[in-house]
Amino acid sequence: MYVKLKKHLCPYFFLFLAAISVSACSQDASKKELSNAEKPFIVTTTGMLADLAQNIGKDSVNVKALMGPGVDPHLFKATQGDLATLRQANIIFYNGLHLEGKMGEIFEKLARLKTVIAVAERIPEERYLKMQIIKEITIHIFGSMLHYGVKVLL
Repeated sequence: MYVKLKKHLCPYFFLFLAAISVSACSQDASKKELSNAEKPFIVTTTGMLADLAQNIGKDSVNVKALMGPGVDPHLFKATQGDLATLRQANIIFYNGLHLEGKMGEIFEKLARLKTVIAVAERIPEERYLKMQIIKEITIHIFGSMLHYGVKVLL
């Protein structure tokens, strides 16, 4: 079972990051830069989401991806260190749609305490490309995160 968490907050994901970006761009040169402790700490599951958050938030955010290059998100199991990182986050972004299949329960519990957003679960289902597979249910987002996806059916 995979739970859609804080679904009503997903549309605000990009607004949140855009606001951080605008505030970073509009900072006066005479103002002091935020210290690391003052910046929102954003944790993402994959590097792709971390790149997105970092490119939008620029120097106004601290971003960390749990999974490094070459890690299969389907098989990823959070370590105690990963759980500590997730607990420290101000906001957590994950792909959703079962990509991080072994972490669903973790996100469900954390969503009671902080903002946890499944980014891809806001894509309308009619935008998914459908294909059938008998043995495995897996859902991915390919190409543009906002427009295309694959939903595998049984």
